[in-house]
Amino acid sequence: MENTSDKYNFYKVILADYGTEKVKVIKAVRETTNLGLKDAKNFVESLPHTLLLGLSKDDCDAVSDYFSVLGAKIEIKPDTESKEKNTSFDLNALS
Repeated sequence: MENTSDKYNFYKVILADYGTEKVKVIKAVRETTNLGLKDAKNFVESLPHTLLLGLSKDDCDAVSDYFSVLGAKIEIKPDTESKEKNTSFDLNALS
């Protein structure tokens, strides 16, 4: 995980590598993005990809922790494109 400064309003989560638990990471991608199975599989098989945009630093850290447990590599970078917080993402959806 990269060090980021708190001077940015929003951050993005990038899935860089799925590690050894590809099926579990596909399931986690589906949970966090609401993609269907085929789209989530294609997403994971063509990394790196931006997983989520417009999140707070704390939300990014929670997503990173969730994927790290699965062995996936996550990068957190400043999101200079988003103008408002991503409200479609629900941390409680991560089980």
